[in-house]
Parts: sequence; C-alpha cells; structure tokens
Amino acid sequence: MRIHRILRETSAEGPGLRYCVWVQGCSHHCPGCFAQDTWDPEKGQWIEIEDMKEDLCRAIQSAAKKGKRMEGLTLLGGEPFDQAQEAVQLAEEAKKHGLSVLTFTGYRLEDLEKKGPEERELLKRTDLLIDGPFEEEKKSFDRPLAGSSNQRFQFLTDRYSREDIMSWKNSFEIRIEPDGRIRINGMGNTEILKKYEKGRKHNGSEISRD
Repeated sequence: MRIHRILRETSAEGPGLRYCVWVQGCSHHCPGCFAQDTWDPEKGQWIEIEDMKEDLCRAIQSAAKKGKRMEGLTLLGGEPFDQAQEAVQLAEEAKKHGLSVLTFTGYRLEDLEKKGPEERELLKRTDLLIDGPFEEEKKSFDRPLAGSSNQRFQFLTDRYSREDIMSWKNSFEIRIEPDGRIRINGMGNTEILKKYEKGRKHNGSEISRD
C-alpha cells in the first residue's frame, strides 16, 4: 500500500483514540485541498499490507500497556478508495480487533456502490463514511470532520449515531519530529494554523500539515 503517513495514536481524526493512515495518491485534485502533497501516486512509500496489519496490532497493544483503548482506524489521504484492495485488508484487520473504521473519500457513496468488488468490500467494513469532494467555495468547519458543506456523513453501520459524531469537536494536534520538523494534523479553521505557521517559519522551523 502506498502511504503518505501513519499516525499510530491520534485523537484528532475521529472519535476516540485512532490509528490513522494517510494514503498516497488521489485522483480528485480538488481545488483548495490542503493535502496536495498526498496527490502524486509515485511519492510516499510502499509498505506491504501484512506489515501494516502487524503495525496496527502493535499500536493496539502499545495503547493498552499505557491504559488506553484504541477505538478505531481512520483512512484518509489521498484517496483510500484508489487503493481499495489494500485498504479493505487493513480495515478487515481492524474489525478483528473490535475497532471502528472511519473512511474519508472524494467519491460519493452512490458512485462507489457502482464500482468494483474491492470498493464495495471496503464500504462493508466502513462504519462511517465522509463522502464527497472538497469544494473550496463551500468551505465550512461548522460540522466535525467535514471540510466543506457538501460533504456528507454516511452511517453505514450502527457503530456511531449522528448524535455521537455531531457532539465530537474538531481539534488539531502538533508534534515535533526527531529531525525538528513540526507536523500538524486534525481538522478545523486553517486560518489559525496559517498564522501559527507564519510565526514558526519566521523562526526557522519547517512545518508539515497532514
């Protein structure tokens, strides 16, 4: 599976503590997308799906040792359904451990249902689908998880209710990598981040936004 980034523990990419995978490669190229570095399918790194499944298991065990419970797997990017064959295997592993699966996609549910068997299998293993392309003219952070008002919440199982999701609050996480880079992930008003980034760049720090 071609990967942009893996975050083994995050609370900013959906309900509870989550194992988060940004896939590399996207066929949508939405204007105004803040993750354009995930578009090119030739970039990122290739990780064998069996290695990713083992890493997910280690992350679950690591969280447990710290007294935490891993709630779910989040797939975003990039476009997870462009790598549906691999994504469905990772989602299936998550399900074996009782995790929820939250998948972001630029496709609409109706279109995915007409695609191939791998796409339909990934839908079967997804509890909550955030569907639809990002539309810059409809940019809005009034709702959790969605970046524009056209995007929809598709509750494909009863794992979460609309009330569960609407009560969840958008947030950002900021991490300092061993090489000194500052990486930010999460969802919310990016104008706040832009001001923060300008200040950090002025002080000579490199920032990566996922």
